[in-house]
Amino acid sequence: MFGKFDMKKLVLMVSFFVLTACYTPQEDVLVFDVDYVERYEETLNAMFGYEWTLLAVEEQYVSIEEVHLREMVRSVVMLDPRPEQFITWTIEYRDGNGDVRYFVLENRSGFEYQVERHVESYILEFYRENFFDVEAIGASSGHLFGSILRLGVHSSLSGDQELDRVTREYRSLLATPAGTIRFADLTPANVFEMVPFQLWVSLAFDESTGLDQQYFEENVLGQIEKMLEEMNEFTSQRLNARVSMTFLTNEAIRVHHLQPLYYIQGEQVFEIEPLDFQRYIFESYRGIFW
Repeated sequence: MFGKFDMKKLVLMVSFFVLTACYTPQEDVLVFDVDYVERYEETLNAMFGYEWTLLAVEEQYVSIEEVHLREMVRSVVMLDPRPEQFITWTIEYRDGNGDVRYFVLENRSGFEYQVERHVESYILEFYRENFFDVEAIGASSGHLFGSILRLGVHSSLSGDQELDRVTREYRSLLATPAGTIRFADLTPANVFEMVPFQLWVSLAFDESTGLDQQYFEENVLGQIEKMLEEMNEFTSQRLNARVSMTFLTNEAIRVHHLQPLYYIQGEQVFEIEPLDFQRYIFESYRGIFW
């Protein structure tokens, strides 16, 4: 039922059902009790190539204080916030490199969202550790982001609305056996082939670090371009990335803002707008994912 049979799994499952059988939910607690492993069994088999092990099943509880804090961070107003009780499943699998990885599934949010979040976390962790080194580049601050393609929608452009509709449909299919991402085949090197993925790098440089504008342009920019070239070679020339750079004075007044650097499917592209960058990525995957 759950890929490769594991006696440890059976003990955990029996223990879990004994615990839940004794639990009586309170009226003021928001309880999530849907068995996601059972509901999405076929999708999980497709994701992991039937080679996965259920390591743990745990009942989680989030207090009302934690719920309030979470919604404040998300800037969401809840009319009826309540403590939450939900279930998590920890799954062990091997990625496309044969390395052991862990997918933690919970039943209080959408399955497709968790697939997307896992890919982003996995890929960003790798590129941050292996390519993105703020100190080596000399930036006073820097951030690395990554996501499955998201497109900002301009209400007056029907083309934008269509792209948004199709990308939303792609996301919804991540919860299905036919449309999910094959984690058993996924690696940081092939992610841009298997997923419509994009990386965003944001760097700020400050005179207080000892840099001046001339040195920045002559030396630091070369390091950034070298990093992008290495990333592109690692991905077999399939990189999708945007790098924005800002140079600040000691008074923190922006004095120099370089044209962002763009790579789309391994090709460096010049002088395009941020939304155009995402549209071009969309077009490069047309016929593959939508």
